[in-house]
Formats: sequence, structure tokens, C-alpha cells
Amino acid sequence: MKFSYNWLKEIAGFKESPQQLAEILNIRSFEVETIEKVGNDFAIDAKIPTNRISDAGHHMGFAREISAVLNLKVKNQKIGRGGNARKTVQKIGRSSIKISVAAEKLCPRYTAQELEIEKITPSPQWMQERLITCGMRPIDAVVDITNYVMLETGQPLHAFDLDKIKGGKMTIRESKMGEELVTLDGIPHTLSEEVIVIEDTERLIDLAGIMGGRNSCVSPGTRKILVQAAVFDPAKIYKAARALNFSSAASKIYSAGIDLDRTQIGLQRVVELFTTILGAKRLGPVIDISPKKAAPTRIRFRPEHASGAIGQNLTSAFYKSVFARLGFGVQKKGTDFLVEIPSIRRDIQIEEDLIEEVARMFGYEKIAPKLPESPIALPPSNDEYFWAERVRDTLVGAGFTESILYEFTGDRELGEFRANAEQAPRLENPMNPETKYLVPRVLIKYISSVAENLRNFDSVRIFGIAKSFRKEGGIIIERKDLILAATQKGASGEDEFYQMKGVIDQLLEGIGISDHWYDEMIESRIKNQESRVFHPYRMAEIKIGDEKIGNIGEIHPAILKNIKSKARIVAAEIDMATLAQLATAEQEYRPIGKYPAVVRDIAVRVPHDTRAEDILNIIEPTGGELLIDTDLFDYFQDEAMNESDQKSLAFHLIFQSPERTLTDAEIHKRMTQIQEALEEKGWTVRS
Repeated sequence: MKFSYNWLKEIAGFKESPQQLAEILNIRSFEVETIEKVGNDFAIDAKIPTNRISDAGHHMGFAREISAVLNLKVKNQKIGRGGNARKTVQKIGRSSIKISVAAEKLCPRYTAQELEIEKITPSPQWMQERLITCGMRPIDAVVDITNYVMLETGQPLHAFDLDKIKGGKMTIRESKMGEELVTLDGIPHTLSEEVIVIEDTERLIDLAGIMGGRNSCVSPGTRKILVQAAVFDPAKIYKAARALNFSSAASKIYSAGIDLDRTQIGLQRVVELFTTILGAKRLGPVIDISPKKAAPTRIRFRPEHASGAIGQNLTSAFYKSVFARLGFGVQKKGTDFLVEIPSIRRDIQIEEDLIEEVARMFGYEKIAPKLPESPIALPPSNDEYFWAERVRDTLVGAGFTESILYEFTGDRELGEFRANAEQAPRLENPMNPETKYLVPRVLIKYISSVAENLRNFDSVRIFGIAKSFRKEGGIIIERKDLILAATQKGASGEDEFYQMKGVIDQLLEGIGISDHWYDEMIESRIKNQESRVFHPYRMAEIKIGDEKIGNIGEIHPAILKNIKSKARIVAAEIDMATLAQLATAEQEYRPIGKYPAVVRDIAVRVPHDTRAEDILNIIEPTGGELLIDTDLFDYFQDEAMNESDQKSLAFHLIFQSPERTLTDAEIHKRMTQIQEALEEKGWTVRS
């Protein structure tokens, strides 16, 4: 924001040069970005944070800040040329216009004054020079005075041509969808809902806090003026300015929020300048629609706590002097203070804010750097983050690429995956129709991504750790999942399924989980098929003991058709929170055997619905302690087997003793026992 150096000096009475002032402000107050000479003045461009615009985003407030930093009393209680803004405006006559506010929150305070002028003239040279220094273009006395007072007091103002207001009535309300207004700049606007507008009895005449309407603006022939100083809902002004792609000094001030008492100061000042410069006459009393005054904010301040935080032994007298310089009220309460915060300082909310103000006034440059004396404790470990990083490393090593996708979705995508939109939390202000929901099952985003990428690549293997959001019973349940999705042109879904299963085995064993298994006999899998993402007969639940941690399977053919994928897609989803709880960094190791291992192969022909787990549950106990490992290495099903609903599974059986070299007789005995145990189940064994 640009400020006039001469104007600030006139109010605060400091002696520092622009460069000296900038150096001090950079250390103790706001960052000064540039200093530019403009005529006989200097434009100081300072970076005012949004939460300080209300009290320091204007010349009165900035001068008050400078006075506090330099420990000065404001030299000129008159806030600039033309008189004293706090002079009471006499209430005379009766108002010719009626103002109504539809809801107090839209406009917590509205003040206005009817004036009559002889003619509109150019503004005085001194006023034009100050406007130019602050980056504004002089237009005429009416516009320049309202802009000048806004720069001076921080209160945006607007002047209506009173004769153009129809029906003698103005209403402040929210806009309706499709309403239109041509603003002062000649641009027509079609409005959405919730824009604060002002209307007379026939049409809209103002986009409140943003820009006035052309149909009610002041023109060279204007003789009667209604000058408005109001406070509007900052959130709605900010939202409307973004929606209309419009930004002005007034809209920025309104968006940051204005103190309710500011309207009276601004209105009194603007009436005074209209009277002085244009010879204006008041036509009626001040219109003032205001609620009850809010109770002041008081914060307990502990000097001992503040001294410890700042690292300086400061006296109670110093604290009191700082608060007095800042305009804060101070009341002694034992060894502490009760500090009353002015309504303009919206940024002061807690005791630490007061401590920061004291440190600024003391001078950050005076505080010697010192290591903290208290013991430094390591932060508690975040198990979920630790294991998420381990999972990422493992999957990248397995040839997967991490994908970070938006967790938003729309009706089209939910329809493709046959998901229930009622379970998807809806955004209040979506970027577009296809991002109007939080995704209820993030798996669908990764399946869509695989299908999209398959158009350009022969093989796609991606993973991600992302959140799902589901509405249940009026609340939103948030869950973080590990998602894997893969496909390859020309590959069978079965091949991809077992490859994915192998990756999950590697992943889980790498984080200390070895007792997981895959439950393919899901009782409910044939129920509600239309709502499932996975193929009901080509999926499994991933379990540890009896606890389900996720799913793995082929994507349902109906969904593949909806997303126009010609290749089968295999995916897995695992609850990341459960995974982090069950994972362990502890690993069991045993020394490499001194004696050679013996490998035997065995193939078992079984019914198609028999799981490999069922076969292993017979082989491993029968093999005893000499059978140290069993691996499934082949799956086979020819046309004849398919007709008889059978398949063949082949296993490596690894025998080894830690004490001696095993003989052929010992191995043969164990293999015979295993074969007999399998044949007792009615299965055919080939070894």
C-alpha cells in the first residue's frame, strides 16, 4: 500500500528522512518495499498484512504505528488538511430517504448524510498531489474527497446522486441468481447469489463494497448527494470480488474487516471536506443504523511470562508505557495486567500477541541471540509417516510410480464407478462440476488414472497414499488408504493379480508382517454386485488373523466398460492407519545353514475353488521341522482341466537341517508323507 511521506509527517510529527523511516519500520513494524519521489513528496510502499489493514492500512493508522515505534505523541490531532474529523455533525431536518438492511450480518453498521452542492469542481491542488502520491488518479472533487478520506481514515465511502434513487428508499440485501447491474466502469455484471447489493424501489444501484452502479452515479449535473459510510460482511465482499474478478482499494479494506466505529469518523470527515471545498449544505440528519456496541476485549498479561518469552528483564513501567503508546488500556491486577484491546486491533487475540507487540516496541535488534536453556526433547515419532516412507521405498523398488491425485470427484466419475453420490461430502465452492465432491473411495481416482495413462503406455503400475471421505450418519469419516493399481496391454487379469499379490507379500513382509493371508471365500461377494468396484469372483480380502486390512482384485468389467478400458486392471487398497499400527521394525533372523538344502517339487491337481493356502496348510505341518520353506511357483489350467473345473498348482519344497546333511531316504520319507496327506483330501499329486 502506498503512503504519502509528507502526509504521515504532518500527522505524526517525526523528523526522520524517508530512508531512515523505512529502516526503522523494516525492523520494528512493516516491510517497506520501495520509496519513490513524487513531486515534492515521497511515496512509501509498505507491505501491510491483511490482519493489520483495519488499523494501519490508512494514513491515520500508519502514522499512529510510526508514533508508537518512535515513542512520539501524535503531533497533529487534526487528521490532515481541512479540519477535525471528530467534530460532531449537527442533526438537522428530516431525511428524505429510508434505508433498510435485510440482515444485520450483511451490514452491521450503515451511516449516510444527504448533502446539497452548487456544482462539482476539481479538487484542490494539495489533495490531487496526495492522491497522485498514493497511486490514485484525480477525477473531480466528489470522487477525490471520498478517495482522500478513505486513504486518511481507512473508511471506504460512496457518493450517490440522490435524485437518481427511485422511490426514496434503499434496501441492502443479498443478490438473486441472474440479477444484472452495469457498474461505474461501464461493465455489465450478471450476479450469482450472496453478493451484497443495494437497490431502490425499481432496480439495483450498487454492488456494496465493490463498485457503484452507473444508474445512480454522480455526474456533472448532480446537485444532491447521499454520502455513504458503511461496514459490510468481509467474507461476502471477498467472495464477491473474486467471483466478479474485481479488486480495488475499497474491496481490499472491506475484505479485511472494518471497525464499526470507523464509519462515524469517515462520514464526519467527508462531510467536513464537502462543506469546506464544495460549500455543501446538509439536507437532513445523519442516518445511522447500528447495533448495540460490542463489549471490549480484555487479555491477561503476565510480565514475568513475557520477560521469559522475550529473554529480557523488562520492568512493569516499560510494559505500561508500550501499551499506552499502542493505545491499549491497562489495569493492574496483582502482579499482572488486564489489557483492554481497541476494537481496531483485530489482530490481538491472545497474550502471545501482546508479547509480540512488546518485543516490537523494545526492538528485535536489541535482543541478543541465545540458545534456549531448557532441555530440548525430541518430538514424538510419527509411526504413520515413518511406515508411509518405508512403503514408498518398497513400492518404488518394485517398479511402481507414486501418483498424487486430487481427492475430488464429480457426478460423471461417481456414475462410472456406480458409487453413491449421497455418501460423498459436497464442497461449498467447487472449482468446476467435476470437482464438487470429496471422493468417497479414493481407489476410483487411481483406476481412472491407470485407464487414462494406458492410452499412451503399454504398461502402467502406480501407487499412492491418499484420503477417502465418506458421509455416514451426518458425519464425515476420513480414511487414509494405500492404493496400488496396475495393468499391461495383452496380459491376462490372472497374471496381473498374482503379480500384484507378490508385490503386497513383499511389502508386508518388509514391514514385519508375515502372518497375512488372502480370503477369497467372501460370503458377501455375490451380494450388491452393482455397487462393487472389484469383480466379485476375482478378488480377495487381505487379512491379518481375522482382521481385514484391505482388498485386492480385478476391476469389475462393467466399470472397465464405463471408463473405456480395453485392458483388465488389477488394484489393491489397504488401510494405512491399520498398516502403521501392525507394522514393526523388529525382524527375526536365523543364521545361514552350514549344511546344504534339498529342493523337491510337487504339483497338486485340485478343484478350481481350492486356495493355495489350503494346500500349504497340509504340506507344511506334514513336512515337519525339516521343511523350512514352501513356495508356489506355477499355476496351470488347460482346456481339459477347465472343463472339469480343476487346476494345477506347483510348489518348491525346501528341506534343510541345522545339524547334518540330509539323506535321500529322509527326504523321500517326508515327500511320501506329504503326498499321502494330500491324496487323503482327494487331490491328485505329481512329484
